[in-house]
Amino acid sequence: MQARPAEGTYPQGVKIHWENGVIYLPKAGWIRAVFSRRFQGQVKTVTVNRAPSGQFFASVLVEDENQVPEPVLETIDRAVGVDLGLHDFAVLSTGEKVPHPQWLERELYRLKILQRRLAKTTKGSKNRAKARQKIARLHERMVNRRQDALHKLSTDLVRRFDTVCIEDLNVAGMARNHALARRIAQSGWAEFRRQLEYKATWSGKHVRVIGRLAPSSRLCPCGYYNHDLTLADRQWDCPICQRHHDRDVLAANNIKRFAFAEHETGRDTPGVPGERPPVDDRRRP
Repeated sequence: MQARPAEGTYPQGVKIHWENGVIYLPKAGWIRAVFSRRFQGQVKTVTVNRAPSGQFFASVLVEDENQVPEPVLETIDRAVGVDLGLHDFAVLSTGEKVPHPQWLERELYRLKILQRRLAKTTKGSKNRAKARQKIARLHERMVNRRQDALHKLSTDLVRRFDTVCIEDLNVAGMARNHALARRIAQSGWAEFRRQLEYKATWSGKHVRVIGRLAPSSRLCPCGYYNHDLTLADRQWDCPICQRHHDRDVLAANNIKRFAFAEHETGRDTPGVPGERPPVDDRRRP
């Protein structure tokens, strides 16, 4: 039986054998490992952590000779606006829609069942410990599946576009809505933004963030502002220019438009904090 590694940071003496799928840690010896990917460079440190599910994870810090590329020139033709939401995870200004993963609702339902079973167990009992570990394993699986989906989407956007424009969402404020809090927490919007920003930096690309109060889904390109739009309204027609809008696609295009307007003029776009949203007197009778 192989030794269990101690949690902590190993600054030296670490060896990795790719072909045999093992990693050597001082005092623990050779340990079987599943590597997420191969890497090149000098291993500086390895940090070992144990998750609540009982799994051990090793994070390897490597020094390599890769250089961060020079940022590419930004053009609106090579940019995309991204509107994040609860109806779809992301809607792009190109019209593409990325739905929330189908497994999410199923796993949330299973989580609810396991939590109910946990509540019926006796504190300090073995059954309670087993129930807690089942919940921890489910949480870990959900996190891993969400991370995988976020990595695939963020990598795809950074590869396809030179500039990704997003909105500065007030996640903490939105989570105060108890009816939506769980869905918001499971969406991973903050993690998605983090991935976009560091991947863009590594690739010489750009991420532009507009203010959270911009009226992205209400403002028609002609200037008409829809005061009557509710969360239940997925589409609407402009009474001035007669355009038909999908609210999420419109929001994504406005996010892109606002981001470049700020960049080119150096001024806040309509509805950005510090400026009242535009008011159009040409409202529907």
